[in-house]
Amino acid sequence: MALLVGIDPGNTTGIAFGAYPADDKPYDPEFTYQAGVEQYFEFLKALSTEEMPITVVCESFTLQRGRPMSSDQISPTYLIGALQYLAYVNRDITLVMQTPAAAKEGVKDKHLEKLGLLQTPKTKWNHANDAMRHVVQYLKSIGHMPTLEGGFK
Repeated sequence: MALLVGIDPGNTTGIAFGAYPADDKPYDPEFTYQAGVEQYFEFLKALSTEEMPITVVCESFTLQRGRPMSSDQISPTYLIGALQYLAYVNRDITLVMQTPAAAKEGVKDKHLEKLGLLQTPKTKWNHANDAMRHVVQYLKSIGHMPTLEGGFK
């Protein structure tokens, strides 16, 4: 069994946590939620105590030139840095970075809905759904057949 976590970092961070036990079984989400900064750090603390391999798929963030930056706009960089450090000290954690476009273009609401993974109402759960998009996009990228068959056919 492998643990798979999706993270959409920001002042409100989306987190999707679950497992995919085998190549013939679908992703089994244990929980999907949205966290504030303190809750995110508590989640990382709990993640650091897991004693099995974990893949964490996190949305990457790039500061854009010419745009004024506020603390709200740069907080993802701090959250990603904490996650990078955790993956550095805990060698059971594999960190995979994905662009926002990879998940949003590759995994639409209809795909999450077909897989039974879409949180509603969408406006309330947009960060949690984005974290789940990163999970599903990762599963697509490794050719996880239950995901492809369940949500993309």
